[in-house]
Amino acid sequence: MKITFFILLLFCALKTSAQGLGGEIKRSDNTPTDKAAMKQKIIYKHRKSVELDNSSVEDIYSIELEEKAQQGNAAAQYALAKIYCLGKGVEPNEELSNKYLVKSAEQGYTAAQYTLGKRYLNGNMSGVPQYDLAHKYFVLAADKGHINAIFHVGLDYLLGRGVLQNVSKGLLYVEDAAKENDESALNFLGIMYRDGRYNQQQNPRKAFDYFLRNALQGNADAQSYLGQCYMYGFGTEKDGQKAFEWLKKSASNGSSDGYYWLAMCYEKGCGVKRDLQEFFSNMMISANLGDASAKAQIGSCYIRGEGVEKDEKEAVRWFIIAANQGDALGQFYLGNCFLDGIGIEKDHQTAIVWLKKAADAGFSPAMDTLNQLKK
Repeated sequence: MKITFFILLLFCALKTSAQGLGGEIKRSDNTPTDKAAMKQKIIYKHRKSVELDNSSVEDIYSIELEEKAQQGNAAAQYALAKIYCLGKGVEPNEELSNKYLVKSAEQGYTAAQYTLGKRYLNGNMSGVPQYDLAHKYFVLAADKGHINAIFHVGLDYLLGRGVLQNVSKGLLYVEDAAKENDESALNFLGIMYRDGRYNQQQNPRKAFDYFLRNALQGNADAQSYLGQCYMYGFGTEKDGQKAFEWLKKSASNGSSDGYYWLAMCYEKGCGVKRDLQEFFSNMMISANLGDASAKAQIGSCYIRGEGVEKDEKEAVRWFIIAANQGDALGQFYLGNCFLDGIGIEKDHQTAIVWLKKAADAGFSPAMDTLNQLKK
């Protein structure tokens, strides 16, 4: 049975519509990386911490700084942990970075406690995540008002990560961080109300309000989420012009999700004249920034010859990349290519493998295709 790419294009449109209505949307991890955590300004709430932001401490290696650290100066120890992590004036040395970070955290230096929690969470200390230790240090930092730590404590309780799951308690922490305009917390709550997660009913207006708050303070992912709300009238009136403007801001701030949905504006003619070359160009930027769904879309452009010259083999190459990255749309496309011999040799067994992967991810078109193949 042949599944035409006219049907694939329809499924592509279904995907974007479902996303805009609060369905399963591609997500970005808004929590800072270990290096980003090292660079960020330390934020405290209610002035509970006696520490000051350590911007006055040297941010490049010096013998004097090392001596201070060896004498037990917690701020100097944290500074050296950053320096050895980032290689500022010295060769990067993960072992020494961890050593000084632990010393600083054990002395109660709040920023070090938070960053150490991140390292345990990411498995940087032993090669595997150590959730119990991560939670321990997040709590220590949170108790002194570190906003990012408060958010992570909330996530721990919500996910049962290093502690018994307690959704109500977790939400209190996340909401506390959001009150202080923590970007990760605001996006988390927006997504929660958009999708109806964690025992909360879907609430489009609340989702919109959280995204708006975060977008106004410059968060690129929130700007993308807000643009999608305007695109589909989720929590607000439909407004193609505002959708385009917010998505353009998101893209200009470097969000792969922003570029993805900006491309969709050009494809749909939302707030801007329909332009398939601009669609392809912006989607390619999103793909090059790592967005798996964008890679699947690039493949579909090559299949249809929209915005670029038709090339079925190149399409399959992009589908393979997206599928191996876990994107259900890419897996679905790839399965159909194997099924019909489009851009690659027919292989019914391999087609079934990829279609099952997409179906297991909850992609209903793949489920329908598998059911049809059984007839």
